[in-house]
Amino acid sequence: MVVAYGGLVHVSWPDSRAEVSFLTEPARAAEPETYRNDFLAHLRLLGQAAFVGLKFNRLFTETYDIRPAHVAILEEAGFRLEGRLRQHVRLAPDTFADSLMHGQLAADYATAFGSAL
Repeated sequence: MVVAYGGLVHVSWPDSRAEVSFLTEPARAAEPETYRNDFLAHLRLLGQAAFVGLKFNRLFTETYDIRPAHVAILEEAGFRLEGRLRQHVRLAPDTFADSLMHGQLAADYATAFGSAL
């Protein structure tokens, strides 16, 4: 049974940065507290690998403004809103959503999860 998977994508080794990827089983995503716990655990573990293990400087992610609970979890985990791409994705023939760009630096991770780097 697959619960969720994710990792680091679009890795730029020279720049010490990567994009966060996270996909979860739809039934788990439908339960707000389960999704929150799964996503926070993923971000904590991924940050540990990225910032402590790989000595990265930065993680980033893109999500849509129609996912306020997802955005709230990102921000709870120390990601900061860095930009909005207006009407960036088409959801239906006449419906667009904005993309929200969030970033996290190593210091943001340490503050959010109370760990020393």
